[in-house]
Amino acid sequence: MRAVVNNELLSETISKQGSSDSDSIASDILHIPSSPLVSNLSSPLRSSPIFDGEIDVPNEFTAVPNLVNDLPSSESDSESSTNSGSIAESVTINSPSNHEEYIDFEASADLFSSDLVKIYNKHNLTQSCLEDILKAARKHKIFKSLPCRAPTLLRLSNFKSNTIFINHSNREEHPYKGEFTYFGLIPSLLQAVEKCPILKKEILSNQAINFAISTDGGNLFKKGYYSKTIWPLMANIISQRYRFESILIGFFLGSGKPDHQEFLADLTHELSKIQSNYIEVDGVLIQIRIQFFTADAPARAFLKQICGHNSKKGCERCSLEQGKGDFCRCHFKNIPVNEMNLRTDASFRSQEDVEHHKGVSSLLIIPNFDIVQDVILDSLHLLDEGAAKRFLYHVLLESKGPARMLKANAKAMDEDISKLATFMPIDFQRRLGPLKFLKAYKATQYRFFLEYAGPVLLKGRVHTNVYNQFLRLHIATRILRSNLCSEEDLLKKSRELLTDYVGNVENTFGKGQIVYNTHSLLHLPDMSARFGLSLDDLSCYSSENFIREILNKIKSGKNISAQICRRFATKERYLCKKLFYDEPFIEWKGECAKINFKYLQIIVPSKNDCFCSLVCGSVVRLIRFDAKSNNFDCEKFNDLGSFFVLGEINSQQLGVKKVSVSRERLIVSIHALKAKLILLPFENKFISFPILHTIC
Repeated sequence: MRAVVNNELLSETISKQGSSDSDSIASDILHIPSSPLVSNLSSPLRSSPIFDGEIDVPNEFTAVPNLVNDLPSSESDSESSTNSGSIAESVTINSPSNHEEYIDFEASADLFSSDLVKIYNKHNLTQSCLEDILKAARKHKIFKSLPCRAPTLLRLSNFKSNTIFINHSNREEHPYKGEFTYFGLIPSLLQAVEKCPILKKEILSNQAINFAISTDGGNLFKKGYYSKTIWPLMANIISQRYRFESILIGFFLGSGKPDHQEFLADLTHELSKIQSNYIEVDGVLIQIRIQFFTADAPARAFLKQICGHNSKKGCERCSLEQGKGDFCRCHFKNIPVNEMNLRTDASFRSQEDVEHHKGVSSLLIIPNFDIVQDVILDSLHLLDEGAAKRFLYHVLLESKGPARMLKANAKAMDEDISKLATFMPIDFQRRLGPLKFLKAYKATQYRFFLEYAGPVLLKGRVHTNVYNQFLRLHIATRILRSNLCSEEDLLKKSRELLTDYVGNVENTFGKGQIVYNTHSLLHLPDMSARFGLSLDDLSCYSSENFIREILNKIKSGKNISAQICRRFATKERYLCKKLFYDEPFIEWKGECAKINFKYLQIIVPSKNDCFCSLVCGSVVRLIRFDAKSNNFDCEKFNDLGSFFVLGEINSQQLGVKKVSVSRERLIVSIHALKAKLILLPFENKFISFPILHTIC
């Protein structure tokens, strides 16, 4: 947007009236009152940079109301000055009639600087990149008020972090140095509440904050002399309606693991005070409750000061001993859970099993905290990167004899995997890769195979005993990772299936296969029953993703702690994703409607995001949505019955069906939808699987 001013005519008029009246003349010409912006103009106005030729105004400020209206081109300006002798007509800025508004360059620069800080955080820019942007922007007169340096823009000039430097040189072997920074649990939670209005609304309605603490170690750089590790302490808000971003409450940076006492001293001291106290948010008392700690097996052993998972007494939930197997790998005996000697909080505190303990855990000072049950097992490492990964390795790479898949079947399975990408909805972030990259699979890919693709891809390609063994794990996982875990009968059935799975591992894949990951599956149903949550809500997925975000914020090997502190100090807001919608929320893009309702996210019309199951059990494809009546025009599939049967359980009890295309049309209300489906091809038919997190 461009404004042109006739400087010659302005100078002529001012010279006639005198320099003392320059301010009032400029105000009359521009139809604005005298202001600091105009009062600083020197005489003659030709020398003023504001009126020197043309004024360039960025397009992003055209939305500001009543700044500059109806600006004609320079040709029309010359014509108007020729045809009319009035001074007012020679200026092409048409201002409002109230004579009170003018172009506020300082407000424009402030708005731009605020947007620049958001871009800096969103795209993870370096400060040198930010300073280059500031340097380029300051060349334009409208942005002259912007700072030259990035720390000034980010308000970090006087920033100080609460960092404690640790130097333990008293250890003869592998001495370690490090820095520990602790922001505080309560200050970090309150900061997140202020920066996330949805979180504030959620805790004010519940009058409580339920959260979990997680930690894990991550390598900053490649292994070598200068390698460093980071151990963050994170808080995760627990909610059934929203998924909130993890909150960083502290971190250790150094070589090796941190010292247990120094790493947890501040956290446990704060937790011991707030468990029975309240905090105030907008005049409302909010209770703070810690639900559990979550981490992988090595981190849990560090938190609890117990022996590692491959040791003789490595199980955290029972006192069953491991024996030595092939390749110095420990394995458990096949004993049902009801015959095991389970650990309790009292036995742990008294250290009855001396071989299980390596020291005294700092977590013991937290009141009303069961250190055995409330430091939970992680389903990400036990199921996805544990049981599912080991099963595929056995079937495709390691096992010999009947458990191994034939090469022809593996080739056919690989071809089917390449076709699955065209059937995946937006709910899945990664598709399955070729089997030659099996060792490079991520946890989400193993999870997709375990919960959806496995029963279809393995059908008829492995021995019946091997297929039934996979179905035991598949069914138990679908129960524990969905709302079905709240039904006592199905929860009991999942416990029986996992017991059968662990009991048949050695018969299927050979002796010595009941390792720590396999044995720990027996304790997952009890963990889900204790907290009343699905395994999805008890996993490390969010904290693992957050650790990757922390690592991405580090741009240099110097002053790493300061980089992390400053990045999170400039964070504008905490992200959250709404999971549950009480009423339909509809976004239109042309004729395409994106509909969020309950846990469903549907796109109509679309290729893969329009399949749903109804409350009556039918499978439909949604074709068109009527926003006035909240009804769908849909196409019904033919129900061909169960896809698999295992003992007393058939796939229809889990919502898994074999279906075929039909032309029967229905009108269905949005309230009749039960779950979103993924349809996978099988023998010219389709197998419909309810997507677990969408089951209402």
